[in-house]
Amino acid sequence: MAKAFIDKAACVGCEACVGTCPVEAIVMAESVAKIDVDVCIECGSCVFACPTSAISQGEDKILNVDRHFINPAPTSTQSSMIEEKWLKEY
Repeated sequence: MAKAFIDKAACVGCEACVGTCPVEAIVMAESVAKIDVDVCIECGSCVFACPTSAISQGEDKILNVDRHFINPAPTSTQSSMIEEKWLKEY
């Protein structure tokens, strides 16, 4: 995996990610989540906890930003791309 990335424009400040981080690498700053990359262990728990897809890891950050801003619900093509990418990585 890779260090997590937060799309500040997509973060709604719900703090769902804060409680899921096992190493407390996420804090809230000005109502937006912030990740301490020096503490992050790349587990991905925050990515799955985020209800707005504002958090992603590595190259996935481009896919998550596109999915959030262009089409809130992935199309069948996007779902296939996501599944294919996931299968390759895992």
